[in-house]
Amino acid sequence: MPSNLKLEITESAARSQPKNHQQTAAAKEMNIDLALDDFGTGFSSLYHLKNLPVDILKIDRNFIIDLETNTNDTAIVRALIQMAHSLGMEVVAEGVETLGQQQILEVIGCDTIQGYVFSKQLPNKELLTLLLEYDQTVLSDDLAQQEN
Repeated sequence: MPSNLKLEITESAARSQPKNHQQTAAAKEMNIDLALDDFGTGFSSLYHLKNLPVDILKIDRNFIIDLETNTNDTAIVRALIQMAHSLGMEVVAEGVETLGQQQILEVIGCDTIQGYVFSKQLPNKELLTLLLEYDQTVLSDDLAQQEN
């Protein structure tokens, strides 16, 4: 079903291929969500946020790496989150590796995080095992709460 599909476009590809804006508009007509990936790399342009029908803004990990120690990175990420939210976009922080980064992002309103703080990349079989274990843990917790 197209409404479950998300396509990612890197910021550099959007910048170098402006004729593809018609194709992204066509994807939106089919209820496909579009994510602008690696935002903040290269020569970032707010033009893409204004003119591309983007649903999700993915903040590049270069802004996340020093989030705990660099107040400039924190200010930039906070501003990007606020701007994206005011444009009706969801925000994903890429490259989250520590609980400290995760906590800062939660406090400043980031919608979703991705990164090694959860897990490194896994082969399919190991991922399935991890997801099944997680599902069993969640199910056990839910049953315990219902009993109380």
